[in-house]
Amino acid sequence: MKTYLHFSTEGEVTEIKTKEKLFKCDSYKDYTYIENVNHNSHNFIILFNKNATDKKNITSLPLFIIDNENNIKSLTENKFLKFINVSHKSINDYSSDDFNLSDD
Repeated sequence: MKTYLHFSTEGEVTEIKTKEKLFKCDSYKDYTYIENVNHNSHNFIILFNKNATDKKNITSLPLFIIDNENNIKSLTENKFLKFINVSHKSINDYSSDDFNLSDD
């Protein structure tokens, strides 16, 4: 099974398993737009909908990584964070001092 990421409208990231080996648009008919993004020799596919009535245009976003033959590669949250060079911290890793915005 391969893994892809799903970003919810609430900002949560979920790892979802799929039995699909090839990425096929027909398997994801709930989404009307597909964006192909090439980043550091990796091919990403982002699925989304445009919400014309909401100015914020918030939608859920499935994110896949594929090779040149559209084979789905596993993409976990940790792997994604390495791509964007961000470390994963839980809210418990922060102190109230991290959010102190005063000039003191």
